[in-house]
Amino acid sequence: MKKIILTAALGIIVFSCKKEGDAVVSGVDAKGEKVELSELDMKASYAYGVSLGQNTERYNQNPQLQDSLDIDQVKKGIQDFLKDSKTLDSYGYGLNIGKQIKGALENNVIQGHLDTDEILVGMMDYLKKKNLKVSVDSVAMVMDEFYQTQLANSAAANKQKGLDFLAAKKKEDGVKTTESGLAYKVINEGSGPKVKEGDKIKVKYKGTLIDGDVFDSTDLNNNGEPVEFTLQSGGLIPGWVEGMQLMSKGAKYEFYIPSDLGYGDMGSGKIGPGDALVFDIELIDISDGVGANRAPGQPGVNIEAVKPGN
Repeated sequence: MKKIILTAALGIIVFSCKKEGDAVVSGVDAKGEKVELSELDMKASYAYGVSLGQNTERYNQNPQLQDSLDIDQVKKGIQDFLKDSKTLDSYGYGLNIGKQIKGALENNVIQGHLDTDEILVGMMDYLKKKNLKVSVDSVAMVMDEFYQTQLANSAAANKQKGLDFLAAKKKEDGVKTTESGLAYKVINEGSGPKVKEGDKIKVKYKGTLIDGDVFDSTDLNNNGEPVEFTLQSGGLIPGWVEGMQLMSKGAKYEFYIPSDLGYGDMGSGKIGPGDALVFDIELIDISDGVGANRAPGQPGVNIEAVKPGN
């Protein structure tokens, strides 16, 4: 699995943890709990600021701008955006950078571990050509080390929560466990032959985190209508591929999927690294042979495994 570098990750984050307009607080995690910032957290915050300064310098060198950005107004724009404010020009450019920073602060892997003041210090030090605490050449390395550290820490914590959740579930009446560790409860057995790989299936489903937060469902994303696709390894998370083959037409199952049968240590969207998942699935229909092509965003899909043209 390819390495993710924070500079790239922070540029493409899709954030949904807070409503538009909410203030962002450094050192506070997604549950509102205080986080003690480590030396690496502060170093990465500064390095991130330096990288933003580099981007700002390149933007300001555009011949059409003619070095027109007022750096202090850019800084003020960033600060005000993080407090919820809006306008244009140099200040407005700062607002845009503030939006990028807010997205980084809300990322489910690093939330609570970046310091906004230190980000601004790094950015201003670079733009005002002061001596830097982190060399320009080491910015990407520092941020990558930071991201990988937070990813590993987050995955380890989430995995333990998932293991505890699954252990409790397995003690409940009616819950069965396969050799791979997939746990499930039969709500309705259905009838007829079981699904096999390569079959075209039609399902309704709901996916939740172990705290009950819904991250995907046919109600949310398909107007309550079932979706059709082909059951195939590589396009779906392993827990789906294995679980669907336990089901017959008309069956309703609840699956409890450990992270190694889900999205693993990387997570996806609202699914954090190492998260265990719960899926309620109703199998509406089955037909033999290759069916509809898959696309990212369909249930349980491992997006990295979906190749162009699939």
